[in-house]
Amino acid sequence: MDVIKVILKTSSTSNMAKSVVIVIGAIIISLVLSSLYTTLNPTYVTRTEYLTLTEYRTQTEYRTLTETTTITRKPPPPSRTVIFRLDDVAPRFLPTVAREIVETFLRKGVPLTVAIVPNNRGITILDDVELSLFLRTVAKNSGLIEIAMHGWNHTEYPTGGEFKGRPFEDQLYYILEGKRLLDHVFSNATGPVVTFTVTYNLYDENTVKAAKQAGFKIFSSKLKQHWWDNGVTPPTRHNNFHEGLLFLDWNFYLIKDETTFELHAANEVLETCRLRTALYGVCVIMFHVQELSMNWQDRVDLDKLRKFEAILDSLLGAGEFEFMTMSSYYLRRSAAANP
Repeated sequence: MDVIKVILKTSSTSNMAKSVVIVIGAIIISLVLSSLYTTLNPTYVTRTEYLTLTEYRTQTEYRTLTETTTITRKPPPPSRTVIFRLDDVAPRFLPTVAREIVETFLRKGVPLTVAIVPNNRGITILDDVELSLFLRTVAKNSGLIEIAMHGWNHTEYPTGGEFKGRPFEDQLYYILEGKRLLDHVFSNATGPVVTFTVTYNLYDENTVKAAKQAGFKIFSSKLKQHWWDNGVTPPTRHNNFHEGLLFLDWNFYLIKDETTFELHAANEVLETCRLRTALYGVCVIMFHVQELSMNWQDRVDLDKLRKFEAILDSLLGAGEFEFMTMSSYYLRRSAAANP
């Protein structure tokens, strides 16, 4: 009889332990599923605003904020594409500002074409290991960053800009040299560099010929470059193939005042993107690294950074646009042109 009581008591304790284990397991599974739902649900975007410099984080006026923003995303029309082109990223030139801009796009999940000057006064991209490693890593891991070439050394020659008016052989040499350096650093991570952006928006037909011969697929300058007279006649090359190159010119400058580097307001950018995409199918927004710096110093202008984030939030929240890099847009256009 005593043996039976012991067995029943042991059985009761065992069942209770099993019940506790089952309850704990159910709680764990519930927490895991909840976490996965939050992570995978595209309606909720967790935004962490932070600054790269440690001194920014330690100053009381610059606080680290974490917030959750609800954004309603609607499928954008296929002809409403927005491309951001960041110019003047260069070896040892405002590296903190450049990094903060790129990280802002990563936080927002917005693609960005980073146009690099391969040679900054004799300092090449090979010499700036920190910048090269950072861009290689984020481009490979995120799939949001495209590496493009922005001229060779951004020098303005008497002939007009860096390339215009110079002999074809000279233009080809420097374009090839710049592409060689960028491909050496980035091709293993992102593939060959295929986008060439002109410095000073000045070039001639030899520049186009040299870019094509060097292996580029996309040629980007300023939209106005191709307008016949007073800018009223529609462009003939923008968003079209010419000499085997897709011309993707910037048609909106993010800066309102080139003296103070004042940015356009978020509502102005939104309306302009609506107009440009309606007219051309794609709006290419161009801006420079130095325009988000504090007086050309390697410090982020926090006021401008917040305004810039408001611009991105406005475009994302509108739910009207698809965001791409120049190279990804080229793949789409190529597929459409050669079904």
